[in-house]
Amino acid sequence: MPRRMTTICALAILLLTAPGATLAQHRGEGGKGSQDTSTAPPTTSKEMQDFMRLMALQASPDQAAQFQEAMKSLDAARKEAQGFLKATDGARPSEIIRRNEELLNSVDEARFDSIGFLRTFSRAQKNGLKDPVKKLQKADVEVGRLRKLVDQEASGPGADRQRVAAALADLLKALEGFRAAEAALGKNMGIEVPAA
Repeated sequence: MPRRMTTICALAILLLTAPGATLAQHRGEGGKGSQDTSTAPPTTSKEMQDFMRLMALQASPDQAAQFQEAMKSLDAARKEAQGFLKATDGARPSEIIRRNEELLNSVDEARFDSIGFLRTFSRAQKNGLKDPVKKLQKADVEVGRLRKLVDQEASGPGADRQRVAAALADLLKALEGFRAAEAALGKNMGIEVPAA
């Protein structure tokens, strides 16, 4: 994708910097002969409109860095949830409470980083990426709901390990969906998505 975008950019720059020669050759005049002094407005082709739209949606270097940070914290939350889920079977109540706190902090950081990334969007990005942003926000709401459920199930010394494990499995699935939505958004902005 980056190589294709570079080629498209080079082509657009070439077309925009040499319109007279391009038009002269198009008319079969080979760049010599009569000078066209008409003031007809330039036409924008479908390809150029698509190109301009793609350029407006592209992430800035700062946005790409923030995206990578958001993905990193999201992956850390997923790893924390996986470790907690594996440890629930024989864990003491104090271990469940400790792991719950660590997971909540990790999930909160991932959600915070994702929201911070979304706040950097330009107006064109907000308008052009409405669907992927809605999917990400929906996934965030689901993660938030299940985060609360895990906290309710894991809090206190009388936590039922099976209920904690079931809530963790649901949260882990929601975190996977959250990651997929974030990755799709990044791809739409031309950002390289790290492997899961």
